[in-house]
Amino acid sequence: MVRNVLMFLLLLLVIGATAWVVNTYRKPGSMTVIESQAMDMGAMTAPPGTMPVGTVKVRQSVFLPSQTYTGTVRAWADEDVVARVTGQVLQTYVYPGQRVTAGQPLVELDSEELQSKQAEAERMAQTGEAKLISSQAAVQRSQAETTVARRDIDLARIEERNAAAEERAARANLTYKQEQEKRERYLYGQDAVSLEDLQKVRSEAEEARTEYHHKQLGLRQASLKTQQARLKLQVQSAGVAEAQAEQGVSVANAEQQRAAARTAQVVLGYTQIRARSNGVVTERLVSPGTLVMPGTVLFRLKQTDRLRLQAKVPAELSEQLRDGMPIQYRWHSKGNLISARLSSIFREADPTSRTVTVEAIVKDPRMIPGDFVELNIATEAAKRQLTIPFAALQRDLDNHTYVWKVVSRKATGKPVYTCVMHPEVQSDKPGKCPKCGMDLVLKDGAAGPQEHEHAKPDYTCVMHPEVSSDKPGKCPKCGMDLVPREKKGAWTVERQPVEVADSSGTEVSIRKGLQVDDEVVVQGAASLREGMPVSKEGERP
Repeated sequence: MVRNVLMFLLLLLVIGATAWVVNTYRKPGSMTVIESQAMDMGAMTAPPGTMPVGTVKVRQSVFLPSQTYTGTVRAWADEDVVARVTGQVLQTYVYPGQRVTAGQPLVELDSEELQSKQAEAERMAQTGEAKLISSQAAVQRSQAETTVARRDIDLARIEERNAAAEERAARANLTYKQEQEKRERYLYGQDAVSLEDLQKVRSEAEEARTEYHHKQLGLRQASLKTQQARLKLQVQSAGVAEAQAEQGVSVANAEQQRAAARTAQVVLGYTQIRARSNGVVTERLVSPGTLVMPGTVLFRLKQTDRLRLQAKVPAELSEQLRDGMPIQYRWHSKGNLISARLSSIFREADPTSRTVTVEAIVKDPRMIPGDFVELNIATEAAKRQLTIPFAALQRDLDNHTYVWKVVSRKATGKPVYTCVMHPEVQSDKPGKCPKCGMDLVLKDGAAGPQEHEHAKPDYTCVMHPEVSSDKPGKCPKCGMDLVPREKKGAWTVERQPVEVADSSGTEVSIRKGLQVDDEVVVQGAASLREGMPVSKEGERP
C-alpha cells in the first residue's frame, strides 16, 4: 500500500515538473504536445478554393522523335520435359503458369525397381574392387618371390665360382703330387730313396686324386644349383606375368562394374525429373498414377533465361532500322522505359497489314511469354527542341491540341492573412493567431483589399471539391447545391493552344504555343476550367 502511494506521488511530481519545463522554456507561438496531437493535418493541404495540380516547366532538351508499337513477349525456346525411364508418376510439383528455375523438381516417378538395380550394381562393383585388390596382392607376392629367386641365383653363382676355384686348386695339387710320385719312383729305381718314402708320396698322390674328384663333384652340384635357381626364376617370372594379366582383367572388370554402378545411379536419378533451365510451365500432360515410358512428354515449358520482344512496325520504317539499333521497351503501360537493342529485323512484309516484325532479345525476369510490351523505336535523329510530358497534352471536341498553362493571379477577391508559425490559420482581416497569439500577416502571393477578381464564376460542392461548374446547380455525385468556390491561392490556369512537332512516347516536342520555363499542368487537368485557381503540388526537376 505504501509503495503504491509513493509511486503515485512520484508520478504527480514528474507530471508537474514536465508542465513547469514546458511552460517555462516553450518558445512563443510553439504548440504544446496536446495542441500538436489535436492539430488537423488536413489544414496543411492546398488553400481552400484551389484545385491541387501537378506541374512541370517547359524545357529545351535533346529530343529523340520516336513511335511506340505494341509487341508480345516470346519465349527464347520451347522445352518438352520427357521421361527417360519407365515408371509410374508418384507426384507432380508444378502447375501450368508457374515459374520454375533450373534444377527445380517437376515430377517424381516410382523408383523401387531402379533402386534394387542400383544396389545390385553397387554390390557387383564392391566385388570387383575386392577381386582387384586380391589380384594386386598376388602380383606383389609374385614379384617378391621373383626377387628371392634372383637372390638365390646370385648365391648359386657365387657358390659355383667358389667350387670352380677349389676344383682348379685340387687339380693343380693332383698334378703336382703325380709328378712328385713319378720322381720318387725313379729315385726308388736308383735306390736313391727308401720304399717308405715312395709309399708316402703315393699316399699323398692318392689323397690329392680323391680331393680332386670331391671338388669336381662339388662343382657339378654348384652348377646344378645355379641351373635350378635359373629355372625357379623363370617360373616366378611367368607367375608375375600371369598375376599381372589377372590384375589387368580385374582392373577391367572393376572399371566395368563401377561404370555399371554409375549408370545405375544416373538412371535412378531419372526418376526425379527437374527443369533444365528457367522458364514457365505452359502445359501439364500427366497426373499422379500415370504409367509413362521413355520419351513420354510430361510437361511443356517456355524458357525465360532470355526473352524475345516482337512487334510489328510499318514496312516503310524498316528501311531506317538496323540490327543493334538502340530502342526502349516498357513492360507495363505505367512502367519505366528500359534500354535494349534490336537483334533481328524480319524484312519480309505481311502483304495484308504491310508490316514487318522486329525483335529484341532481353533478360528481364519480371516478364513471362505472352505478356504485352511497348517498344519505343526512334524514327528520326535526335535534335534540340522544347519538350513537355505527353500527359500535359489535352484535346477539345474539335481535336485541337492545348495545355493548361499555370500563371500568377493578378487579382483575388479578398486578402489572406496567416500566421508565420501556423500557416493553416487563415483570415480575411488582420488579427491575432488563435494558437500562439502572434500577429497575422498578409500571405505571400495574395492580393490586397483594393484588388478585385475578374475570373469567371466557379461553383463547387462542399463535399466534393473536385466538382466544378460555371453556373449554380446540383452536385452530380451527392445532389447537394453547388456554391461559389472561394477564390484563394496565388496561381490560376489558362487554356493555351499548342502545335506538336514530334513525339517520343513519353514526351512531345512543341513547335508553337509555349516558351522555355512556361509551366503546364500534367496532373489534375480533367477538372480544370479557364481561370480556376490552383495550387502546385509538384514540379518536374
